Amino acid sequence: MLNCDIATLDKLISDDLVFRNHENVFSSKEEDLRRYREGLLRFTLLEQIELDVVSYPGVGVASVVVSMEGELNGNLFNTSACFTRTWVFSSGCWVVAAVHVSLCS
Repeated sequence: MLNCDIATLDKLISDDLVFRNHENVFSSKEEDLRRYREGLLRFTLLEQIELDVVSYPGVGVASVVVSMEGELNGNLFNTSACFTRTWVFSSGCWVVAAVHVSLCS
């Protein structure tokens, strides 16, 4: 995310991604990657503040609080966000199947 490595993000994200952002907008994998590809979303800082992980056979859920800075759709931001990511083991590798983001203080 910080380096905008589209090829790596493409491998780490499930083709069937369920992504709900901080504005309650649903996005597909392609829409999410397009933001990086077109420079609509760029991070200059991503600092993990908190991490909680729960694992089950073939599934992992990560709840992360991140301090972040960057630019979204031409607007600078400096905020903290709470991410919940669901990882699944599929075809021999771990991929992100679902993401939910909310702003937090």
